[in-house]
Amino acid sequence: MGRNALLLIGSSPAALNQDYVEKSIQRWVKDAVRPPIVPLSMERVLGDPLLLNQAGAAWIILDGQADSPAENVIGLLAEKRVPMMLSLPEDLATQDAWQFEEAVFLTPPPYGPETLSACLNMLWHQNQASQPLLREMEMLGAQHNGACAQIHKMDEEMRLAAQLQRELLPPTPPVVHGIEFVTLFRPASYVSGDVYDLVSLGDDCVGIFLADAVGHGVPAAMMTVFILQAFRASTQEGIRPGQAQPTDGRTLSPGEAMFRINRQLIGQHSGKIRTATALYAVLDCRTHRLSLARAGHPAPLLLKPDGTVQSLEVDGPLLGVFVEAHFDSLQCQLHDGDRLLFYSDGFELAFPKIDDGSGQRKFFNPQFLEEFDDLIQGNPQQALEKLAGKLDQQIGSLNQIDDLTALMVGVHAQAPAEAAQSQAPLTKISV
Repeated sequence: MGRNALLLIGSSPAALNQDYVEKSIQRWVKDAVRPPIVPLSMERVLGDPLLLNQAGAAWIILDGQADSPAENVIGLLAEKRVPMMLSLPEDLATQDAWQFEEAVFLTPPPYGPETLSACLNMLWHQNQASQPLLREMEMLGAQHNGACAQIHKMDEEMRLAAQLQRELLPPTPPVVHGIEFVTLFRPASYVSGDVYDLVSLGDDCVGIFLADAVGHGVPAAMMTVFILQAFRASTQEGIRPGQAQPTDGRTLSPGEAMFRINRQLIGQHSGKIRTATALYAVLDCRTHRLSLARAGHPAPLLLKPDGTVQSLEVDGPLLGVFVEAHFDSLQCQLHDGDRLLFYSDGFELAFPKIDDGSGQRKFFNPQFLEEFDDLIQGNPQQALEKLAGKLDQQIGSLNQIDDLTALMVGVHAQAPAEAAQSQAPLTKISV
């Protein structure tokens, strides 16, 4: 039933039969087209609130004392946004104790039929004007609830995806022959386009891998799953530090492993080029000898105890572009107190600078490397915590522009004598 009726709701049968009520209704018949009129008692309304669904307007008429259930009835009508008029008996019309909802139009009985009829007509036309708006509000409310439910579902799915992505990352490995590994992983949203891995390669060697898929969000995160799978396959099924060592199989050089990853990534193009930057290093934890290859990734930094910083530059194209791409390998010797910092290019955006007072922020400014200067202080864990604190102080740090990943390698013990005697400069090996 539509909302097209005028409900006459009385506190008693006598209230509905009062002379001014009948005259007001008769006057309305003369002045306007009268809607269906439905007389109801308050007890019936409270017993069956669905009766109010037919109300286009309501006239509540009291003839008793202040203990009637009028407030409850008015509350039900207000919930359904029904315009209403309340008429009190003359002896209660001036009592301040009667305070109802703001939507109630209060009219004491001394008003004549002409006035009451005009009030009823006004309420009815108010209903006619408001009904389309109310229906639209109901539709918008349903759409809002549906959108909220969908957003909640998407939020739950993305949180699960973020959890699964983190479970793909390696646990914190133990200190191996004085080598400590510490990581910082901060996705820009739920999931990250960055990925890293640490694998045990046997003979006290550890593989260190860091990649950054071009793009953001779910597509980039899905790509990192494939890249991580390709990396692990290319390291002769190497396993994470702290687990059983592989029994056989030759350890690939970083350049050879990067070559294989690149071929696998290109083989999965499916008509669309997908690219990524990457970095792979093999560290001998006994001799502290490092071999490194890059694929367009930011060069790692070698932090010396005296405060000097050396960028380990080695050439290599992006992954996923050239089928026959070759990747050079760089070798260097680490010493007691050295630290290696591997990081993604999100740090270049996280520390923008103001250029010469011009007021314009410059991104990809090499001055961001200044933020890494004091990472040699404290232990590696404290160093990365300090770096995280600097990130939190940046403008817009609650909505960072890009994914951020950092991996620090700290050398705490002296290298064996034969390794310490090797002071050869950095060398490149082409593969």
